[in-house]
Amino acid sequence: MAGRSYMPEKETMANGTNKKNDLLSQTLEQLEQGVQDFMSSEKIVEYLKCVSSFYRYSVNNTILIAAQDPEATMVGSFTFWKSKGRFVERGQKGIKIIAPAPVKQKVEVEKIDPNTGEIIMDANGKPEKVEVEKTIPRFKVVTVFDVRQTGGEPLPELDIHELDAKVDNFMDFMIAIQKVSPVPIRFAEIDGEAKGYYHLIDNEIVIQSGMSESQTIKTCIHEVAHAWLHNRELMKQQGIVKDAQTKETEAEGVAFCVSTAFKIDTSSYSFPYIGSWSSGKELKELKASMDTIRVTAGEMIDQIQEQLEILEQERVELKAKEIEQLARDIDQFAYDYDTYEYRDSVENPETGVEVVKAAIIAGEIHEIREWLQEAADNIDLPEDAEAAKELLSRLESSVENVTSGQVVQKQNEELPTELAIEASDKFLYVQETEEGYDYTVYDSNFHEIDGGVLADEGITIEAVRDNLMNEYGLTGQSHPVDIEYLQEVVEQTEQAAISSARNTVFTPDKISFYVAECAEFPVLGEYHENLSLDEALLYFEKIPADRMNGVKGIGFELKDNSDYEGRFDLLVGNHIQRDIIDTIPYYRDHPLIQSAMKKLEDYQREASGQIVQKSAEQIADAVDGKKSVLGRLSANKETIKAQQSANKTKTQQRSKGGQELG
Repeated sequence: MAGRSYMPEKETMANGTNKKNDLLSQTLEQLEQGVQDFMSSEKIVEYLKCVSSFYRYSVNNTILIAAQDPEATMVGSFTFWKSKGRFVERGQKGIKIIAPAPVKQKVEVEKIDPNTGEIIMDANGKPEKVEVEKTIPRFKVVTVFDVRQTGGEPLPELDIHELDAKVDNFMDFMIAIQKVSPVPIRFAEIDGEAKGYYHLIDNEIVIQSGMSESQTIKTCIHEVAHAWLHNRELMKQQGIVKDAQTKETEAEGVAFCVSTAFKIDTSSYSFPYIGSWSSGKELKELKASMDTIRVTAGEMIDQIQEQLEILEQERVELKAKEIEQLARDIDQFAYDYDTYEYRDSVENPETGVEVVKAAIIAGEIHEIREWLQEAADNIDLPEDAEAAKELLSRLESSVENVTSGQVVQKQNEELPTELAIEASDKFLYVQETEEGYDYTVYDSNFHEIDGGVLADEGITIEAVRDNLMNEYGLTGQSHPVDIEYLQEVVEQTEQAAISSARNTVFTPDKISFYVAECAEFPVLGEYHENLSLDEALLYFEKIPADRMNGVKGIGFELKDNSDYEGRFDLLVGNHIQRDIIDTIPYYRDHPLIQSAMKKLEDYQREASGQIVQKSAEQIADAVDGKKSVLGRLSANKETIKAQQSANKTKTQQRSKGGQELG
């Protein structure tokens, strides 16, 4: 649903006659009050916690989010959550933030000679006029919801294990920080109380050795923030002057945000810094420094995460090579240990290697373990017994550190993760996500028709594309479309729609009705929309109850620019959905919806022989029809699996086999 637009005209806001401008005014006042509240150390800490999750929002919107819901961790609009396979739960109150909504206006200006720079005169000696288009900045209030207010498919979490004194995780983090640091990092014994420092002359970072892991990581991030923000030559070139306390607080603010994002608690150390800085600061300076912390922390989180992912990928590739070599060594040992037995049981050595490798990847090593242990216990030659024990140790180590998904990850990297096609005057875009396959269908004018997320059940993206083409009737000749081009044109179309909506005159609340042969799947069978309730009842009566596509029904479509605008079932079969509708306070109190239900109840009493007393045979037939639909859907799923198998076969046929930290 498009958000409402608000034009900040002073006269309208002053007299309070424009409700939309009043709402924007209240939001801005809330923003200013929220910043004032942040002058206490406790409020600043809440902001920094918020920033660790919302670092891509502007400082104003970050403060708005924190002021309205300090516990928010991830927010998005209805459309955003839909794209993630989730939905906003009924009755949830949204968070209001400010979004740009610029408009274009045509104005006449005097025509200027490009060569002389002078005004061009017409035959009458008057300045010639030319019409130009100017972009006027405007803003609107939009509604977003925190992840706690939604349900549906689980969201992917940051794939970083919480630091818990494990050396592997700690060293990965330290290596990642070294990679994002613009200067070398070394450890040393530092005199005094300092835990680390960024040396402006030597251009290096020195960290106190022997500290706890969390303190070491926090201090490293703090000093890297100094190196990013407070390089002497860079500040001199930019004409920036900051006092020592501001520098320390910016660095500690960044350290707190980044550490919080990676679930490292540094509050006992960071809070005193932040609290002392909040005393006596002007509002303008506060907001300017907060923005610096927000932008810097966001960039550092991204870069550290990227380095951690690179390290993990390198580890996966190395582990895959180790498993390959281990499988070959075990196979060779089996040949040397009992050559005759090996030749009798293994026709092809390469096949034997693959069998061992597959068992290690799957973690099914019980038989291999028992065989190696038996060999180690019974071999007479000491060197052969030691070789068996060494293979056994390598086998146990490989199973502990490898999962099937990690090892096979590299094999899937060459498969496409997104595609776009044009067919039958429509466009289809599909991309692979952690939730499954996200798809969108556009018409010939690049307006979105439909979309959703399909669960990943092992099906290839090409099979998903083919299935969606059949579902949406894209049966004509198809050809690939450049994805960047499609996304750019779609974005331009959406921006044009936003600009057009800005000038749309809002109409009073409106409700219309639709009739569907299949209430559960309206796209199947007979369907009528944009009806009055009387018209809907006429169409409803004409649809036989024994149609093959399911139980017929009547629904309403509400158009009132609210969060609940859209379609909802009103009558399914012969059951008015009052029990469900009245559980939603907004619908329960809406006069148009309640009036429609009242009219349906009167209609049922007057026509009890037509609706209330439907025969059991008719209802049973309708349900059978619905089952046949589900049967077809199940058959479609089997077809998809067959396509998947064929595609996998084709794919297989095409496939080719710094300063050290102390």
